[in-house]
Amino acid sequence: MAEGQEEKIGYNTVMTKLVIFDLDNTLSESRSKIAPSMAILLDQLLKQKEVAIISGGTFTQIDFQVLAQLPPNTFLNNLTLLPESGASYLQNKNGLWEKIYAIDLTKKEGKLIYDSINKVFAIEKPVVFFKPLIEDKGGEITYSPVGINAPKEIKEAFDPDHHKRKKIVTALKNLLPDFEINIGGLSSIDITKKGMNKSFGVNKLLALKNLKPAEVIFIGDSLFQSGNDAAVRSSGVKCIQVKEPKETEEIITKILVEQYHPMAFFCMEYAVDDDPDTYAGGLGILAGDYLLESADKDFPIMAFGLHYGYDISPDFSVLVDNKNNPVLVDIPIAKEIIKAKVWQRHFKASVRLMIFDTNIPENSEANRSLTSRLYDSHFYTRLKQQMILGIGGVRLLKILRIKPQAYHLNEGHTAFTALAVYAEDKERKDKICATKHTIFHEAGTLIPKVDFEKYLAPYCKLFGLDSPTIFKMGEYEKDPDMFSTTKFLLNSSAIKNGVSNLHTVYEKKIHSNSTLIPVTNGVYKKRWQALEWGPAIQKLSDKEFWQIKNHLRLRLISFAEEKTGEILNPEACTVVWARRFAAYKRPLLLFSDLAKLSQIVSNEKKPIQFIISGKAYPTDTLGQTSIDQIVALSKTPAFKGKIVYIPDYSITIALHLIHGADVWLNTPERGTEASGTSGMKAGLNGVLQCSVSDGWIDEIDWADKGWILSADRTKEDLYNYLEKNIPDLFYNKTLWIKSMRATIDIVDSGYTTERMFKDYIEKIYRF
Repeated sequence: MAEGQEEKIGYNTVMTKLVIFDLDNTLSESRSKIAPSMAILLDQLLKQKEVAIISGGTFTQIDFQVLAQLPPNTFLNNLTLLPESGASYLQNKNGLWEKIYAIDLTKKEGKLIYDSINKVFAIEKPVVFFKPLIEDKGGEITYSPVGINAPKEIKEAFDPDHHKRKKIVTALKNLLPDFEINIGGLSSIDITKKGMNKSFGVNKLLALKNLKPAEVIFIGDSLFQSGNDAAVRSSGVKCIQVKEPKETEEIITKILVEQYHPMAFFCMEYAVDDDPDTYAGGLGILAGDYLLESADKDFPIMAFGLHYGYDISPDFSVLVDNKNNPVLVDIPIAKEIIKAKVWQRHFKASVRLMIFDTNIPENSEANRSLTSRLYDSHFYTRLKQQMILGIGGVRLLKILRIKPQAYHLNEGHTAFTALAVYAEDKERKDKICATKHTIFHEAGTLIPKVDFEKYLAPYCKLFGLDSPTIFKMGEYEKDPDMFSTTKFLLNSSAIKNGVSNLHTVYEKKIHSNSTLIPVTNGVYKKRWQALEWGPAIQKLSDKEFWQIKNHLRLRLISFAEEKTGEILNPEACTVVWARRFAAYKRPLLLFSDLAKLSQIVSNEKKPIQFIISGKAYPTDTLGQTSIDQIVALSKTPAFKGKIVYIPDYSITIALHLIHGADVWLNTPERGTEASGTSGMKAGLNGVLQCSVSDGWIDEIDWADKGWILSADRTKEDLYNYLEKNIPDLFYNKTLWIKSMRATIDIVDSGYTTERMFKDYIEKIYRF
């Protein structure tokens, strides 16, 4: 980079955790107080990020120039000071500055430096406008030929092109080879111990705060070669050259603006760890995968959800204000105000998940339990949950003074976000995008008109919205006295998408005016592909490939035994059906002809066995009954040790299944499985697909790579494949491995969150 060239800030400022500033000519004019406008900006920045000041000056100078100028309630716990170019290190703890370390020059070193400066006077004779010429700061000695305290105008006129000081630096380096010597400020030269430069200070800062260089920005006026900021470049942090404090103010403003412009992402469930209370199925897992991919891409997302249950992962912390008090969000529902505490979890600095918790003393006993259970069976609880999520999310953004670049709403559960945007963030009502993850209306809520008037009309009135107009936007086609959150979501969104090509086709058949853009779902590879495969999975020999597959299957069989007490065959072709138990997914289809199924599992020459897992919504009695039926059948003599059901479905169980299965079974009614990401996860591990041609499956030619179940004879095809085609191929290892490799290629090339993320950026986030 050429001297003085500026580096521009891109989106990655949102992932920045720490901003480091030089002082003189960066935050303030030389030796001067920071401007009031700079004080305000620093105060705002300290509320959002950690800040450090590294300066050739002393703590006293930083105190005079910066600290004394900040507003009284500035959050100083986020500020670190590194005077004397990093030779000292101070942190604020409860209002007091504590010196963590100090590395001072010795008396002998100081004398040597003074003597050497005197020797170079002949090279560039001091102008001596103002005395003193030399300042001993403890860890650094500074020399200025025009005087340490000379006015800015004199300093600027003395050596604008650094020519004079470069000669002095060269001479001093010959005399002081064991010291750091750099140009600093407008007229000075800074001398410290060898290695004791600003790079040392920055590296020490990174180590003590456990930060990566990519998470840090440095802003200074002397990043040019031989400047006293130049050494910082070697630390690997992002460096930005400025000429004056006004440029710094512009950069801080830009950082704040970008901080205030994440994508606001709303979903009722998130599967980010193995907590079964936080998700019910594929929607939650997909949301978790998307956050992880966004973090990898350093794309700014602030996600909103609800805190279910009464326990919390240690990865979450309570959101607090600058006085360390919990931030509480007021949500008007009917004629009362419900308050919610906020828990936050960071996925890198660019991605945050914020979840609302009503279990606080400020709420009534009934309202404290509102967020205790996902998809609560009580209608009014679910309605309030959705209002807490949508209205609460928009209000929290206002509290944090964050203006999202857009709102991304997932399913009808999140529709009240759009209502809150219409009410409280009107200028962004054309920046709502929505994703419909299923063709079923149950993904939203039908609200009788009388309940709309009770719970939602008062909120509309509060912000001057015409509630009849709002109701009309969500009027259910089959019943004009019902408000559909799904319909309102779609009608209030500028851009909306389905989650596979076929999904949008079926939506068009159901709703002729549907304008869903297809964005097929994907899965997060780092999360779902077994580590045993390694980075060069397709370069493995057939022997290595099969050894790993056998290892993963054996691990699954052992896990199933641990969970169920049943002993399966570690060498048998293992077929898995695992997903949410819902009627349209037909979990009982496999069991529709028990005599035929008994015959299939009795094949001793080419054995085949089944593992079933999943869970149903708490309110889905049919789904719960299906699980009970399968458990009962698995214990009968015909199926014992051949079919097992693993209870308490979780991410850990899912990982064992997708890693160890040989065949992934998917039996929905065609047109009902909008995408079907479980098959993608399994496919990343070489698990062959046996599926109805629905969702993503419909987008692939599966010839010689899997088995497609026809829509009109699904059961017959299923039994035929299980009886002959699947075992015949499985026990031909060469052909089976070939199909495994092809399956991995299919998923890896087009059905990961990396591709999905790209599609959202290009097709949906077009605001």
